[in-house]
Amino acid sequence: YQVLPGEIIRFSATISATHTTYYTLPSGKGIHKETSAEATECIGKSLENAVSNQLVSDVPLGTFLSGGIDSPLVNACVSKHKKDIASFTIGSRNSSLDETELAHAYALHLGILNYQEYYTAANLREQLDAHFKAFSEPFADYSSLPTFMVSKMARNRFTVILSGDGGDEVFWGYPRFLRYMQHLKWFEKPVLVRKIQSVIQRRLTGAYISETILQPTLGDW
Repeated sequence: YQVLPGEIIRFSATISATHTTYYTLPSGKGIHKETSAEATECIGKSLENAVSNQLVSDVPLGTFLSGGIDSPLVNACVSKHKKDIASFTIGSRNSSLDETELAHAYALHLGILNYQEYYTAANLREQLDAHFKAFSEPFADYSSLPTFMVSKMARNRFTVILSGDGGDEVFWGYPRFLRYMQHLKWFEKPVLVRKIQSVIQRRLTGAYISETILQPTLGDW
């Protein structure tokens, strides 16, 4: 178990735990639609302000740069304040996993330096034990391996790096999020109807229909 966002866990001498929520993120309903011009302007200003605050440092700063959404946004904000940026990208020889081409295009567009290295199955295996020792708790996301390797690469030049994290979740950066939208109408039907209809449709049309439509609600998915 982990401490949830906005939560305090207190342990007694008998190791019984009490959970207290000290902060809940406002729902934001009725403020701005996420696609509105006001929302875009608001998130832009908030992001630039957060990044510029992180640029106050007594050592040179580098950045991580992927082909996603979050780190390119961070790099775009940094480039408005600093022109001599060095960014770092880890790549894969597997084209379906590689983001170096996109990262290079971002770097060219922003006019920043971009260092790139590629990992292989062999050097991932070599770093496996050292990588696990860098974590203070079990960590189930295998992306930690390339993150560990890009950190080693950057450490040759910098001790402080700015990175984006969570942008793909906030801005629907993963294709799987779009699958939710494609399956929305299924949740208007009873579970039994979904079960029968999805089996028939898969067999007759070969359509991709996620098994998770059998969850009670979209939220459960």
